[in-house]
Amino acid sequence: LDVDGGLEMMDRSGTFMAEYEIIGSLHGVSIETTMDSLILDDSDYSSGSLLVVRYRWQNSSTVLCSPKASASCVALVRAVSKDLRSPAARLLRELNQLEEWVHVFDLEGDAEKSEWKPEKTPPQAASDRAASFLHEVQTRTAEDLMQWRPDDGQQDDLDTISSHLLPLRQDLDFTQLFWLLAKDAANVKDASRCLLQVSRSLFKQDIQPMVYRENCTALADLVRQCLQCTSQEQLTQVSAKLMSSTGSNVARALSVVIQTGFHKLERDFIHFFVSEELATWNQLAPFLVTSFPGPERSAEAGEWFQRQLECLRSLHCCLELVMMCRAYLSLPIDSLRLLLRTALEYYEKHSFKEHPVFCLPLPENTKDCLEICGRNQPSTWSCSVASDSSLTTVQLSTTPPHPSLEAEEAQSPDGKPLTCFHVAQTVASSYY
Repeated sequence: LDVDGGLEMMDRSGTFMAEYEIIGSLHGVSIETTMDSLILDDSDYSSGSLLVVRYRWQNSSTVLCSPKASASCVALVRAVSKDLRSPAARLLRELNQLEEWVHVFDLEGDAEKSEWKPEKTPPQAASDRAASFLHEVQTRTAEDLMQWRPDDGQQDDLDTISSHLLPLRQDLDFTQLFWLLAKDAANVKDASRCLLQVSRSLFKQDIQPMVYRENCTALADLVRQCLQCTSQEQLTQVSAKLMSSTGSNVARALSVVIQTGFHKLERDFIHFFVSEELATWNQLAPFLVTSFPGPERSAEAGEWFQRQLECLRSLHCCLELVMMCRAYLSLPIDSLRLLLRTALEYYEKHSFKEHPVFCLPLPENTKDCLEICGRNQPSTWSCSVASDSSLTTVQLSTTPPHPSLEAEEAQSPDGKPLTCFHVAQTVASSYY
């Protein structure tokens, strides 16, 4: 390699590396010593999401050549679940709303809970939309109702794009539809009034909705009890038993709303991972709900809600990882399965607040990934050539090897910006 004359290839037997930064940057961070691990230490990385593809191959005749089809490849992936522009933004918004309701449940005193209002005021109170919601439940067939969604007036272009990458479920039962209505309540009183209207329709048997057998929420239990009643006297007894439950009306209403949110979001994650054949029920089991605490045990319920919220946050971190690789790299399903399995095992033992970098080995000749990277210049390109007593490496990058070497943006004679590559040469004193 002759750097003085502008990089002329003298030997084709070197080891080449090209690094493509799809999202985020690895600049200044060495990962050579941990490349064999599927999970890398994230202590040196920036706090944002990261998606970098690194190729290595032998023998080439040109500088800045594209990777060969036979090149070994790894994807370095980290997802930080806070970007509402991500393909999973719709679920992230619902998860944030659920966390808000759990926070309200934990507030001390009914007066403080009653005064709470969401950060964003909905365009219309949930209780005002309840009549339309109940009319749809009453008139639509069970199959048609499963595919219907209450209109919350918050659909935007990003949701439309997201629905192509993460399709809406077409199998919602009654309690999951109720969550889509109640999550946008203007305050606690609005949520309570919304739940009261639904309960009255059940007691009058104006509606006879469908709920899944595995749905263990309090609202699903109420639906089953009402459907089993054959007389008005039995319905009155169910109503009286519900109203005589210990605990405040506010705590009961909040508990019911929160339970429907947990069940709906959990089913969303399960549906995507299982229907896409990325994970099995057994792999997801540590994060799933088997039963809900009763509303009469307010303190215990609050702790339970917090623990389960962490499980949903962990599942969302896993979803973000998979969606990022699918949307930007079109990785094969076997690679996505490996990434998801590794992430599930990690978050089973660690907090969702931790965001490690996952090192995902990719099979040779991953065609879609090669085409995506081939359309762009690498952020870092290097070549290493070994002689009898030394190893010479030339590395070109779009960022300087040290911040002090930062230069002004280069321009061509006609004033147009140029892609500027910084060159660093390293000569080792002994053979590696």
